[in-house]
Amino acid sequence: MGGVRISDRAIGPGHPCFVVAEIGTNHDRNIQTARTLIDAAATAGVDAVKFQFYHGEDVVTPRATAGEYGLHRMYPGLHRMVDIYNGRLRTPRAWFPELSDRVRRLGMIPFAAPHCIDCAQFAVSLGMPAFKVASVEITNLQFLEALAAFRKPIILSTGFATSREIAEAVRAVRRAGHSKLILLHCVSDYPTRPQDVNLQFIQTLRRRFGAPVGFSDHTTGLAVSFAAVALGASVIERHVTLDRNRSGPDHPFALEPQMLVELVRGIRDIHRAMGKAAKKLTASERDKRKLFFRSIVASRHIPRGQKIRAADLDLKRPGTGLPPKMLRTVIGRRVRRDIRQYDLIETGTLV
Repeated sequence: MGGVRISDRAIGPGHPCFVVAEIGTNHDRNIQTARTLIDAAATAGVDAVKFQFYHGEDVVTPRATAGEYGLHRMYPGLHRMVDIYNGRLRTPRAWFPELSDRVRRLGMIPFAAPHCIDCAQFAVSLGMPAFKVASVEITNLQFLEALAAFRKPIILSTGFATSREIAEAVRAVRRAGHSKLILLHCVSDYPTRPQDVNLQFIQTLRRRFGAPVGFSDHTTGLAVSFAAVALGASVIERHVTLDRNRSGPDHPFALEPQMLVELVRGIRDIHRAMGKAAKKLTASERDKRKLFFRSIVASRHIPRGQKIRAADLDLKRPGTGLPPKMLRTVIGRRVRRDIRQYDLIETGTLV
């Protein structure tokens, strides 16, 4: 399985997990909040910050209502979804040159989930090195083919989709001659209950499509993200917020800054802990094993020339004498000299 490179980061098996902080709508249409979220992502040590590019008119019809999407109580003065998208959720385009520069200046990679070709072209104009395809676009095969034509890496989320729809989406991208594809296992429930996550599907995706696979996590804690990394997830994407108690569709399951710090620290620890398939002793283990393994010792005084009986022996630390596995070969041997109680039995003391 080949890896995919986004900017200077290699993504795939054997490489550190690529951690993405999704700002999404959690700036609450306040550019200073967006700046603070970017700074929090940098403090935590994430690899990339992700934005969303869309116009309300591109994603819903004017007839779509807030009630249909369960947002009528959150935005009581707005009845059409297009007005909610444009007036309360969408990130103003005028912000993006500054925000993407801020991300780069802090050592991270800015990229976006475009929801239209014009949005994708705008991302390219800002020098963004990859596209994220949101789960809601996975059945929009024409859009996927058009994105593939840009020849930039694509991170494709698979929430809402059946296995057949995922296969159709992968086929559409590859049929367009594009191979730089990363899949994200995703459950599009907000928040997602741990019992609904089905993490083992990560391995199914990897085997079936031969692409790097990650996890877009909408649970409220960190444990599921950590488990995904241990199962081989090459990407972890999490929404971020300054305060989960704020009003908005994505705040309740997003990570606050300190949780984001803990997420990245845990992911890096897991990567270091994974190691290789072969057993390997640490230098400290090699030094200490002599102290903590057991040796064959005399349980009482054994006079010179006496044949050793089982009752004459015990197994105690340190492990600098004969190992326990030699106990049967020692019993019945005679000793060349007097052996004091607790002396280690050594080959040179046996006849």
